[in-house]
Amino acid sequence: MIITFCLFLTVAALSGYYAYINDLKNAIKLFFIQNLVWAIWGFFYLIMMIWFWFRFINIVLENINDLTNQHQTQSSELQNKLDQLRKGTRNVSLNFFFFSFIRKKVFFFYLKILIDFFIERIS
Repeated sequence: MIITFCLFLTVAALSGYYAYINDLKNAIKLFFIQNLVWAIWGFFYLIMMIWFWFRFINIVLENINDLTNQHQTQSSELQNKLDQLRKGTRNVSLNFFFFSFIRKKVFFFYLKILIDFFIERIS
């Protein structure tokens, strides 16, 4: 993740430098690289978040099922803990879906910039 930001800052600085000295060919090339890196990074970040969320929720749900199966006579304290775990998984899931929706919008924004760039270069 740090490498991506370092690459982004370096390429942004070089792109600005080349645009400043009116070397537009190199500036446009670096601008394209910058947006391509952001789109690829956003895609992999979104996939990693989905994978980690899926693993975490499965582990929590398995533990809830194990606790309910092991303790057939559930005390009120255990029932309260299980209810808290269920609410916690719901809250984590809602937050995950909300933030992944925002990340997806950012990813498609950079993807749109890349597509517009290609269309502009072709015509």
